[in-house]
Amino acid sequence: MGNLVVGNYDLVDKPESASAFIYDIRTETMTQLTLGPLTTAYGIWQNEGDASEHYTIVGGYKGDSEINIGFVLDYDAKSKKISNKTTYNYNNTPGVNTHFEGITAVKGGYNLAATGASFASIAREADGSFGKAEWLPVSYPDSKETTGNTVIDNNIMGIFISDSGVQSYIATLSLD
Repeated sequence: MGNLVVGNYDLVDKPESASAFIYDIRTETMTQLTLGPLTTAYGIWQNEGDASEHYTIVGGYKGDSEINIGFVLDYDAKSKKISNKTTYNYNNTPGVNTHFEGITAVKGGYNLAATGASFASIAREADGSFGKAEWLPVSYPDSKETTGNTVIDNNIMGIFISDSGVQSYIATLSLD
């Protein structure tokens, strides 16, 4: 999205060395993103149009209790500064494993795909901060497991495992 890409890497022969990065395609530079142990970044959204240097990034990291914590933050590509970092746990319940996999802008905020699988909607507050998440669990009928891998508007996409194997899905969701 825009000129930035986010991703992760592991170091060979170093267990639990996962680290996230922000790569600027235009300048061919990489900035490490470290919020805690095993930080990963899976989603990025360019705010305010094509010429903007303002982005929102989502992902997760290992928290103090060894459980993944989802994060949403703002990143200024020009100054390389992070702001409005906010952490989330599924259903707003501390101690529940949470990781954001994708982000899309919607009127008044963002929709996100999360592990579990789940769908989260987060408002952008008047002061620029992120609001409390509204959550919906996602489970493909009669599946053994369902993932939430990406999101666009109010559509979440992922895979599910059933007796016939692994298949992809798309679901249209509403918090109303």
